This record gives sequence, C-alpha cells and structure tokens, in this order.
Amino acid sequence: MRIISLLGGLLFVCGCIGLDQDGYEHQDGRSLAQGYTPCNDAPGDDPEGVICSPNQYCGDQKLNWCFRGCLSDDNCSTEQICSKKPGQNVGQCIAWDDVAPVQRDLEPGYTECGDERIPAAFEICQPSQHCASYHDGRCYAGCLSEDNCTENQTCEKEAGANTGVCR
Repeated sequence: MRIISLLGGLLFVCGCIGLDQDGYEHQDGRSLAQGYTPCNDAPGDDPEGVICSPNQYCGDQKLNWCFRGCLSDDNCSTEQICSKKPGQNVGQCIAWDDVAPVQRDLEPGYTECGDERIPAAFEICQPSQHCASYHDGRCYAGCLSEDNCTENQTCEKEAGANTGVCR
C-alpha cells in the first residue's frame, strides 16, 4: 500500500498527470495543444489516460508514464524545437531564440551547414567538404563550388557530376 501511495505521489509531483475532479485526465476527443501528447494504450474504450506535457514524451504506453525530454517536435510547444545530440534518441525542447547567431569570419573553404540554433544539426564543413543536408547539418566529402575549396584551389567536376574534388 505504501509503495502505491509513493508511486502515485511521484507521478503527481513529476507533472506526468493532471487530475480533474474524478482523479483522471479525460481524452474524450478533445484536440490537444502543440506539445501535449497522449500516453495511453489501454485496450477497449477506456477514456482515462495521461497527457504528457511539453518537454515530456510517453515512455511507457501500458503504464502511462511520461518522461522528461522529447522524441520529436511533437513533444515541444509551438515556439520550441526538439534538439538532440548526435546518436541520441531523446532530446530536450529548446526555444528558437535560445541561441543567438554567432558572427564567424571563416577561412576560405570553410562553410556553415545547418541551423546553429540546433546544436545537433549544425556543423562547419572543412575545405573539400560540402553541406549535403542543411536540415541535419551534415558535411560530405567533395566540393560543389570554389566556396568549398581553399583560396588556391578550384573545384574540378567530371562531366555531369554534381560534386567534384578540390585541386
């Protein structure tokens, strides 16, 4: 009995569930605001369930447990994005304005790739690399133009090729 009481208190303190008068969060077809996600995989027509708040994701549908963090932008409010470190499945919601643009004076051949407000999706490409995915901030070998080469190199492409080699 004591364990159940402790678990219930923990769920309430972590903000995982918001209770109404009868002790349940009802999902009766109401649309949820951006960032609020349902966490209930109960069989049948059970209307009771948990709604995870922004910066939380449903970590266990069967137990209706919300965990801190985000799996995608769906777990963040409208003015936030889900920022994940490379190789991580869980990130944190950050506001677009949390990171101010940095003025960079890059040497020839170095180029920015991605959105620096999203650390997991930003990289500075080295000479002889090009930005292959601005959305993910990924650099790949090769050049698209002289912008990807040092000042004493040119981007040489074979006929019909999109990428070339700095020489």
